[in-house]
Amino acid sequence: ASGTGKVAELGSGVGAAIAGLDPTSIALSASGTTAAVGNRDGVVVVRGKDRLRVDAREDLVAPAVDDLGFVWVGQQSDTRHITAYGLGGDPHQVRTTLPRGDLVSFQVSRDSTRALALIETADGPGLYVMAIIRGSDRSPTSFGAPVRVQAASGTAVDATWVNDTDVASVGQTTSGPNIVRTTIGGKSSTLPKPDGRATAISGGSGGALLLRMSSGDVLQSTGGGWDTTGVTADVLGVQR
Repeated sequence: ASGTGKVAELGSGVGAAIAGLDPTSIALSASGTTAAVGNRDGVVVVRGKDRLRVDAREDLVAPAVDDLGFVWVGQQSDTRHITAYGLGGDPHQVRTTLPRGDLVSFQVSRDSTRALALIETADGPGLYVMAIIRGSDRSPTSFGAPVRVQAASGTAVDATWVNDTDVASVGQTTSGPNIVRTTIGGKSSTLPKPDGRATAISGGSGGALLLRMSSGDVLQSTGGGWDTTGVTADVLGVQR
């Protein structure tokens, strides 16, 4: 809970199951009953107390979940292939036309129709939005042409959907985090710069943004800057 630091446990054994995996990233369904958990051994799907490892490759980025029963996983070293796993572990490899580079983050929009990819390229960070194309059974088959939007400068750290039309990205510079919020097809704005080093960004409720710092402190964007939430976290997860 922002401002108080109080923590509510996920029900049906999901919270305990996630904690037991020593997570480095968490993507949670809107209902809170299904999670895709990244850890040092790959990606695990958690449903209640049940756990299923769907991907054991190395250098995976944080997984994403959609509302149609798929967990999306990408590798840092491969921007041209993203794998969408059904909750039973069945893989669907989906090709992209993203530029070469290091994949930093990959997220699916809340309406499950688009994807957001942050890439570290030889020319700096690149942030791209792509349509998700699906077959008659709702399985993903391909991506639309990637559309580049304004990304934060510095070394790419993370990116997130703020709402259906806005995205945000964070890059680390020598003077601190650079955070940019962009309307797809519209203008972008640079947000105030907090002190320290940022490790993750996530869209919060009501269009707010949450930022995890290397200290573990979670900050929340306000009209004029960043306020502490009173929460210290090892991982900043994303809930649909």
